Amino acid sequence: EHLAQAHGLHPLQVQDCMEAEHLPKLEKTGNNLFLIFRLYDSNAPADAASVQEMTRKLAIFARNDFMLTIHRAPLSFHEDICEELESFKNMSMSVTTFLVMLARECVLTFEAPLVLAEKKLDSIEDHLGQIHHRHQSLFQLHLVRRRLANLKRLLWHTSTIVQRLNAQEDEQKVLLTDLRETVE
Repeated sequence: EHLAQAHGLHPLQVQDCMEAEHLPKLEKTGNNLFLIFRLYDSNAPADAASVQEMTRKLAIFARNDFMLTIHRAPLSFHEDICEELESFKNMSMSVTTFLVMLARECVLTFEAPLVLAEKKLDSIEDHLGQIHHRHQSLFQLHLVRRRLANLKRLLWHTSTIVQRLNAQEDEQKVLLTDLRETVE
């Protein structure tokens, strides 16, 4: 409540940012943007399969003169992005450009775990052919498929956000196109 009043934020959006289970979303309220991204947690247990176990949430409130990010733990790329924002201030980096760069970094956190999960899935499927490993392999297959399904679901939600972002300047269009290709 204090956060909403202090920065002129919609109370329901502040409530959403505090919910641990929230999936990626984008809401526009007047000149304000509210986004939630999920990024892969590199400290997640190897057998994690749920969205909450595998990822962390990043909530962002933004408008032309204000940006607030809310996250429970430091983000590996957050300082780099903020440094870029500082260096681009003289060049009038827009909120949209910054959000596209931030979204790209969130999406890239899924690359390695997706590749790893697909390799593990291949390995388990190979083991299914061996009768003495069948029961254990079926259980592992279930977990890996669940993990892949959840990772893909998060990327689909992120993709819907990316599709709703509008680029006004050429630089933004290039960054947004690159982000869309990365998500796909």
